[in-house]
Amino acid sequence: MPGGEFEVRFASGERTRCVIRAGALATLDELASEAGLSGKAALIADERLLSTRHGPALLRYADTRLGRPITRSVSEARKCLPEAEAICEVLAERGLGRDGFVVAVGGGVLTDLAGFAAAIVANGISTGKSFRGDPSPYFEQSHAGGQAYGASQELPVEAGKDAFMTTVTLQPGFSTGWFAHTPHVAILTKGTWAFYAPRNGKCEKVEEYHAGDAWIHPVHRHLGVVEGNEPAVITLFGFNLRHGEPLPVLDSNPDHFDFTQAPPSECPTQLR
Repeated sequence: MPGGEFEVRFASGERTRCVIRAGALATLDELASEAGLSGKAALIADERLLSTRHGPALLRYADTRLGRPITRSVSEARKCLPEAEAICEVLAERGLGRDGFVVAVGGGVLTDLAGFAAAIVANGISTGKSFRGDPSPYFEQSHAGGQAYGASQELPVEAGKDAFMTTVTLQPGFSTGWFAHTPHVAILTKGTWAFYAPRNGKCEKVEEYHAGDAWIHPVHRHLGVVEGNEPAVITLFGFNLRHGEPLPVLDSNPDHFDFTQAPPSECPTQLR
C-alpha cells in the first residue's frame, strides 16, 4: 500500500505532521526522534488493540524508551477527570517529567485523555486518589496560630456537606501562578514548598514549609512554588463541597481553587 505524509498548520502557529504508511506502528520511537522528542517516554494504548494483529508491534516497545504499553479501557463514559487522574498517576510512576513525552495509540477518546494528561504531567502535576464524605464531627484545629486561625479555633466546616482529600506530586520548578482557594488543611510529606504574596509594598516569600510540616489557610490570593531540586508531595484536605459537585482537582472546581487570579500590583509577574 503506498504511503505518504503531510503537515497540518493551525492558526496558532502549531503544526501537526501526519504519516500514513504500512508498518508505521512499528516505528513510533523513530518518528518521535525525527520530531525532536527526547527524554523519558510513555506509550498509552487502547487495551483492545493488544488482542488484534497490532498487539505484537505494541508489546515490542517494552524494551525501548516508550516502555510496555499503558493500556486503558476506552469508552465515551470514561472521558472524564477521574480517568485523566488515573493516567497521570501511571505517568508519574513511570517518572515522566518536563523533558518527556507521551505516545497515544487509539481513537479520539484515548488521544484526548492522553494529551490532557501529558500536558498536566509535563507541567509538574500528578494527582493522587481522592475520597469524599462528611467530616464535620472531626475537623477541629487546636494548634493553628499564625495568620490562618487562632489556637483552639474550629475550622468552618458545614454539616451535611462533603469533604475531599487529594495528594499531588509537584515537580521541581512548578508554580501555581496566582490563585485563591477556600480554607483547607495541607500536609507536606516530601520536598520544600513556599508561598509568595504582596507584603509591605513588595513581593516576598511569606511562608516556607519542609517535609513533615502542615498548614491551614483562609481564603486569600497567593502563589505557591516548589523550592529546591526535589519534588514536593502535598496532601490536601478540603471541605464544604456540595453533594454532586466535581472534586476540586486540576482546577475542575473554581469555587474551591480559582487559578484565574491576576497578579497583585506588587508582584507584576508570575515569578516562575
